[in-house]
Amino acid sequence: NRSSDLSPFTWLRGSEKETFRRTEGDRSLTMNSNSAQLPGLHPYLPKIETNNVMHRYLSGDGWYLLRPSFSNEGLFSICVTYGGIVKHFRILQDSITKQYYVSAKRFSTISELLANYGQSPLKSKNCQVYLVRPIPVDRDLEREHMKAQGIEPPPSPAPSRPRAMT
Repeated sequence: NRSSDLSPFTWLRGSEKETFRRTEGDRSLTMNSNSAQLPGLHPYLPKIETNNVMHRYLSGDGWYLLRPSFSNEGLFSICVTYGGIVKHFRILQDSITKQYYVSAKRFSTISELLANYGQSPLKSKNCQVYLVRPIPVDRDLEREHMKAQGIEPPPSPAPSRPRAMT
């Protein structure tokens, strides 16, 4: 039973993809099973903690992370370092085509969107920045964020034992 493997998630079966949903009161996050493989995805990082996580990366432009948007169910924000600060870009989804976008260009998947902005810059009024490197996820910090949100984290995986040579 997959739902017991990831206690904070409920597994749903859709016509095309298996998805999971995390519900927190009236807010929820729905991601397809491929979302968990997105580079730089910090699935429990609240917006208020983003600058703390990204602080040590501010000396270089293009470090990024992807976090869920709790104000827009099922969507994400890209947070990227630029000029010593963190810029936030909301990833939107067209309600009809289901394509993702930050500006005019549309993408079938978030992975395609991320790859594109590694080649073409994300732009805002005062910024043009490429996505260069995803910020690695600190699993212990993610567990802390889960607990702070009232979610019991799944058990930590047991350390692997070296195989005996035969």
